[in-house]
Amino acid sequence: MAGNDMAPQPDQALSERKRRYAEEVERLVGEGVENPRCELTREVSLEKDDAKSRADFVKLVQGLANAHLTEERFLVIGADKKERRFYPVANPGQFDQAKVTAILRRYLEPLPLIEVFDTMETAQDIPYVLVVLSARQPRPVVTIGEIKLTNKESGETSFLLRKSSVWIKVGTGLQEASSQDFESILEERIETEAESRARARLAYFREELVAGIQMGHTGAQRIPSRDLVYGSDETFRLYCQEILHAGSESLAAMLLELFRDILIEGWNELSAYDPDAVADPRAFLSDVDKFRTDIFLPALRRVVEFGLLLIKHEANEEWFRKTCDVLQDVFDSSHRLVRLGSIDSIQQPVSIDEYRGREMPALEAFIGFRTLTYYAIKRERYQYLRNPLKRRVRPVGSQPGVLRPILFWPLRIVTTGPEGPIALFWERRIKNVWAGYFRSHTDYVASACQLEFVLEFNSYLAVGEGGKEYKDWFEKNNHNLSLIYRSDIWRYRLGYSEPLAEKMIDAIYRGLDDRLIDCLLLDKTMLYGTLGKVEPVERIAVVGGYLRYLEKNQAAYMFDRNRFPFQITWSAKSKNAIEAYDKVEKSKTS
Repeated sequence: MAGNDMAPQPDQALSERKRRYAEEVERLVGEGVENPRCELTREVSLEKDDAKSRADFVKLVQGLANAHLTEERFLVIGADKKERRFYPVANPGQFDQAKVTAILRRYLEPLPLIEVFDTMETAQDIPYVLVVLSARQPRPVVTIGEIKLTNKESGETSFLLRKSSVWIKVGTGLQEASSQDFESILEERIETEAESRARARLAYFREELVAGIQMGHTGAQRIPSRDLVYGSDETFRLYCQEILHAGSESLAAMLLELFRDILIEGWNELSAYDPDAVADPRAFLSDVDKFRTDIFLPALRRVVEFGLLLIKHEANEEWFRKTCDVLQDVFDSSHRLVRLGSIDSIQQPVSIDEYRGREMPALEAFIGFRTLTYYAIKRERYQYLRNPLKRRVRPVGSQPGVLRPILFWPLRIVTTGPEGPIALFWERRIKNVWAGYFRSHTDYVASACQLEFVLEFNSYLAVGEGGKEYKDWFEKNNHNLSLIYRSDIWRYRLGYSEPLAEKMIDAIYRGLDDRLIDCLLLDKTMLYGTLGKVEPVERIAVVGGYLRYLEKNQAAYMFDRNRFPFQITWSAKSKNAIEAYDKVEKSKTS
């Protein structure tokens, strides 16, 4: 019909825009003059091994986005200002819109509004790349990632891009934003958003300033949304602290439901729950890899962060339980992600960073649980250990009815990397994401060893190492639950665990109804059934026997590896427990 013939076509509009951009760019290059809204660079590499070029590109885009301009801005790749000529771009494949966006999202927040034209050509058919930034940008754009460069000879590390920096193009130069620049940006926001408190935020640190701007004038009452999950760390933490302070159960519930939608329902985007076979496993692996990297892992890390903040501020234990519910639901989703099983058939995991198979969600949830319990122990807030310790799950791939505690490595996969879970989780996850909660690696190891102390103690009782009476009681009251455990405690000095051993001795001495006992045992009735009528001094023998067991088994572990055992000097309290155990054992043979 005539009406349709007259309608403007999107392709024609795009073609016209590209023609207009090409004319303007060629004019600017031909003039060779500096222009506030245009940057020319002869070449750019976005490869990971070219850290300087990648950092320069990110800063250029950030600087143009933050510039005090009301027009579109251009970044031309393949042009030399001094020579006033174009040079063919040798790597146009690196400048696909999706690839460039993914790189910028990794380092900048909010994401600048850009459009990439990677097939531009001059009138002389010289290919170049054009990045167009919209006239209106979500300023200030702040760096949320770092790019470092290590000198191979000296070993010295320099920062090419620092976290929380704000670069801005002023005139024809690139510089870090000044307080006057922030003032100008905030004035703009005042005009557009009627933000009455914007000026006051200049007094705060740069990250807090940007976080406050993003949260907007409604503050913590903002409804949780995906931009909060995928925004800056400071924005997310500030939001969580606000709802904790306000005690808003509705916002906490909405945040947890948002996590569940992303982490569990999100797999429907890949039809990962579909029982039908995957037509192209390698293409599916690529899709899973993108979802895992860009969507799943960032959201799961936010769930764990929320749990860490609950522990840090001794917040509502019911909120913590619901946070653990989300992590367990993520673990259980691995049972239904049958299509991820096709990846297991073509991928042999080298490390947890490379694993994409069916147990990947379960593995990441398990690491999340471990991180929360490590931190609860570090802060001596054992009430937050109770809930994860008592959770039971069906290991992925096992028959229904077979259960294991979720903290007992209920997984089949074997990954390579640093030996043992304590070192593995630190190197592959915690060091890069949650290290700030542990202050130092030594504090982390101490907390992790104390968790191993707790887990091995439960296994010690349940499998009968501490006496047949405990095993019989456990099996009678815990059908289909396995507490066989391969501990990581043997690799580390037992002295790391002694602070918790002393607390356990005190709790058992006070009485079996002591709250700490319930926080440290999967089933405290194991002690009720065997120690209920025993005198306090004799009750602590159960811990003394466990300490003897640890000494003996660590020595055997070390000798098997041609190493000498660690020397251990127990405290007076621990020695008393060991002496009580020796006395009980002696009475059995007399």
